[in-house]
Amino acid sequence: MKISILILTLIALGFQGCQVQRYKYPTYTSDQIEGGEKTATKEKLKRADFKTNFFKGSYQQVLAEAKQTGKSVMLDFSAKWCGPCRQMDQETYTDKEVALILNKFYVSLKIDVDEFAGMDIAEKYKVAQYPTIIFLDSKGNITNKIKGFYLPDAFANELKKNVSSLSSL
Repeated sequence: MKISILILTLIALGFQGCQVQRYKYPTYTSDQIEGGEKTATKEKLKRADFKTNFFKGSYQQVLAEAKQTGKSVMLDFSAKWCGPCRQMDQETYTDKEVALILNKFYVSLKIDVDEFAGMDIAEKYKVAQYPTIIFLDSKGNITNKIKGFYLPDAFANELKKNVSSLSSL
């Protein structure tokens, strides 16, 4: 009994030292960036020039828009409290290639699962993990469903897989 308590105590003490450290990105003035001192940060700032245009309207309006334009639909199920969802917003949806593909070939809708309308749509598609991205064709049929955070390059590849007319890219 004493040995098991001792082992549990040692394990608990060992886990206290295993905390994950989050990297904090340094901030630089525009003068430092323009001077070429921090080109990686300059690249990050360039991303802010690109933005995915999310549809301002309801789920039904998105389906009608897609049918009218012949575009595919991207439904992004997310929540304000979801870390990977915010990371998609900050890193993936601001990427040049991702924004260009989404804006040209998709009608994109963010669905907040903390709102009643969002809960109903999430239930319809059996969404239980966030972020979940569901792709629909212009007729509203599911073509793909992905879960979790995606880096911009991987997400751009998923977008390309879901649209057959991307030969012009």
